[in-house]
Amino acid sequence: MLTIRPSREVDIAAVTAIYSYYVLSSTCTFEITSPTIDQMASRCEDVLKNNMPYLLAEEADSIIRYAYCTWFKPRAAYRFSMESTIYLDKDMCGKHYGRLLLNALLSEAELVGV
Repeated sequence: MLTIRPSREVDIAAVTAIYSYYVLSSTCTFEITSPTIDQMASRCEDVLKNNMPYLLAEEADSIIRYAYCTWFKPRAAYRFSMESTIYLDKDMCGKHYGRLLLNALLSEAELVGV
């Protein structure tokens, strides 16, 4: 059963593993070296300190996807605009869980005024 919940500090290693796959095997991240767990923790903290959602999807106690929002740009005209990011465990694609996670992310973003 799929569970969507807010991220916790203990989740960062799993989030880092998911993200690192895309750093090393694709161009979608625009990074060429995988960030460390500490770097990913700092990125998560940046999202949360701006009161933006950072959610995880779990299945059978394994984190299989994560998503978060950041403000799009700091200019006043963008004050209602966000950028959403979703990464999926490479072995869990094609199950439509990304759509469920995106819907939850958008609902959480509305709660903070985006």
